[in-house]
Formats: sequence, C-alpha cells, structure tokens
Amino acid sequence: MRTYLYEVITEQRRGFFPFLLKCVLYLFSLVYGMVVRLLVSFWRAKPYKASVKVIGVGNITVGGTGKTSAVIYIAHYLRRQGRKVAVVTRGYKRGTGIGARDSGFPSPKPGTRNPIPGTSPLPVTRHPSPESMGDEPFMLACVLKDIPVVVDANRIRGIEKARKEYGVDTVILDDSFQQWKIKKDLEIVAIDAGNPFGNGFLLPRGVLREPRCALLRADMLLLTKTDGSPGLEELKRTLRDINPHAELFESVHQVLGFYEWGDSQTRIESDYFKKGPVLLFSGIGDPGSFEKKVRQEEITIEAHLRYPDHYRYRAEDLAGIISTAEGKNIDAILTTEKDAARLSGTQKIAGRARIFVCAVRLAIVNDEERFLFRLSGLYSH
Repeated sequence: MRTYLYEVITEQRRGFFPFLLKCVLYLFSLVYGMVVRLLVSFWRAKPYKASVKVIGVGNITVGGTGKTSAVIYIAHYLRRQGRKVAVVTRGYKRGTGIGARDSGFPSPKPGTRNPIPGTSPLPVTRHPSPESMGDEPFMLACVLKDIPVVVDANRIRGIEKARKEYGVDTVILDDSFQQWKIKKDLEIVAIDAGNPFGNGFLLPRGVLREPRCALLRADMLLLTKTDGSPGLEELKRTLRDINPHAELFESVHQVLGFYEWGDSQTRIESDYFKKGPVLLFSGIGDPGSFEKKVRQEEITIEAHLRYPDHYRYRAEDLAGIISTAEGKNIDAILTTEKDAARLSGTQKIAGRARIFVCAVRLAIVNDEERFLFRLSGLYSH
C-alpha cells in the first residue's frame, strides 16, 4: 500500500482511480499545510536555546536528499578542528528493545575497533544495533567511530544528553529543518538537485514537508547530487528568488571504495568488479543515485533488487538475494552502507556470491573553503 501511494503522488500511476485518490490527497495536503503553518508560528515564537552550538541539517522533502552524507562531512571536519561533537537524531523505525527510547553510542576506548556490519558491537550497556538506534543512526555510529550518536525522539532531551554525558560543545541535529522549537546557530538544508520539490505539492499529495517559502529560514542551501543535473542553473535562480540571503553550495557523492560486508578495514578498488556484472540491492530513499554511482565506476550492473526505504532485511531476504545472484552466475553483490547496517545481526550465508559495500562520501564542488569557513565562524563569537 505504501509503495502504491508513493507511485501515485510521484505521478507514476495513471488512470481514473489514481486521479480520484490524488484529489482526496490534495484536500488532505491543504489541511496539512494549515497545520504546519500554525505549528511553525507557535514553536518559533519562543524557541529552546541550547548552551552548545547547534548545527541543523535537514531537508524540505521526504526521501533521500543526501542529508546523512552532509552530517558525516560536517562531523568529521569539526572533529578535525578539535571540536567536541555529537550527532543527535530521532532514530527512524527503531524497534522496541533495549535502548529504543533513548540510546547513545559512546566513544570507543583507545585500541577498540568500532562495530561494523557483520561483526560484534562494542560491549556497551546500551546494546547499539539497528533495532535500538534505527538503521541510519547505527550507520552513522559505525562511520563516525569516536563521535557520539545520541538517539532520542525528543531532540531537546537528546541535546541535553549529549551535553551532559559526553561534554560536547557542538551538536549536529540530524533531520532538523522541521524542529521548529529549537534555535539553531546554523540551519543547513540539503536539496536534491535532480528532484528538488517533487511535484510541488505538500504531503500527502506530494513530497514537500513544508511550502517552498520555508526555505527563507535556511542559512545555507546545500545542493546535492549536482553531477549530471541539467536544470542546475535554473534551480539556483529559483532558490535565490526564494531566499536571496542564504549561501548556496553544490555537492556530489563520491565513491571512496568498496569493502566486503563484515570487513570495513580492507578496501577494494572498483577494478575488482569490472571482471563481470554485479547484482545491486538497496532499500533507500533514492535507489537511482546508488545505481548511478556504480555505473560511474564503469561497473556493469546485471540487475538491481529494490526494497522499500528503511527495509529491515531478514535471513530469508539475504538468502534470496544470494540465490538470485548465483542463479545469474554473479559472484559480486553490491549494496549501500545504510543497507549494510540493516544486515547487522543477520548471519552470513555460505555461497559463491559475496556481498560488498559501496562507501560514498559527500564532496563540496564549489567554494568548499567558504563552506568550511562558515562552520568555523560559529566559534568566533
């Protein structure tokens, strides 16, 4: 049902019934828009001000905009500058087990390996896992290593937890643009250059979380996936019309390399996968971007198994993926880091086909120095 509705609001479904459904969804979107405007006015009247620096990274649409990659990029840079950083996130689709309500991923002790998909986690009392943290926070914890990732649906409580328990001076607030009650020192909005506003309608008729004019609140607009976007200049003009004061930056996602699931320490070059076709599988907001990156590495793709966003893989799913690959005489299976995080706890299945993870990181392609200067400037006053 969820897939069908998504196909309707993204104009993939045609016909009489989808048309009627769109009309109903449009009426709901009008109500949604009015509620959002009231909430924004109410919460922004007297926002919460943290005693640490708060950098918000969010988006104006649902789906994959590259927001998580931006969080990783900013966290790594600030850590290199000597800042004490934590990421605070909601933890979408957490389970109900230990740590599901309020979990944190503490810094590992010196010499201790960070947990990676397919291996045992650090022996901490919170039992970090995709179930307790959510798949994206767990992936962030694996990638960021010694940077705490605090998961709490109450973002204010999460900020206070990061400050008190980890002694941080900076919090990166993941998925923050709709956190109207929190005052941010810097508001960054990630926008997918290839699909910035969907069909232009608010939820549930479209993919917009807020009207486009909400971008007036942004300090920085980060265009993601700008490589190969034909309407980039027109989009930039549109964004400048909406918010002439926000700084505008362009970014791409670059493939760092690959590693076998369960062994993130050993990097594998893309040439390894050019000896034959590969099978892809993913359950992310923008599976097309993953496929595009693999093709840019000149790797031949035989098929791409697509699952719903945030899909929690089971043992039978893994067995089916491997069986599909071997049925096509494929030795290498590629997936994303987010998907690999959701494989954590799933036992490897013996077979010829092996699963590899594609490591991707965000890169600023226009005036990166000015972007970093803006981050560093938060601490000059």
